[in-house]
Amino acid sequence: MTLEINERITIFREYKSLKQAEFAKLIKVSRSTLSEIENRISNMPSTPVILSIANAFNDINIEWLLTGKGAMLKVDTDDTQSIDIEEFVKQIEPMNDKQRHKLLKIIIQEQRIYELEKMVMQLTEQNNQ
Repeated sequence: MTLEINERITIFREYKSLKQAEFAKLIKVSRSTLSEIENRISNMPSTPVILSIANAFNDINIEWLLTGKGAMLKVDTDDTQSIDIEEFVKQIEPMNDKQRHKLLKIIIQEQRIYELEKMVMQLTEQNNQ
């Protein structure tokens, strides 16, 4: 049984040993908004909230957060792919939900490619030693 995104957010917050108020502050939402997300009062978290979680916690696996697939944590927390989250949010705000969903799929695919490339490089380095 796959967990819903609200349950994955709660699990991740609890894994980090953070209270709702602390986690909410880090992802720049109110505690009541986070509570609504975690308790399914609100629908799926908005794209800016998801991106804010990914930006605040560079060890979270965004694919796991969005889909439940894979491990909760990234294998490698290399920060070379960091983005200007505020600029990104400004660019995607005019998009409708379908466009945002498509963009998130592309981001997940790019992350997979990046992680696979890193694994190939590591294996190549190991074989050359």
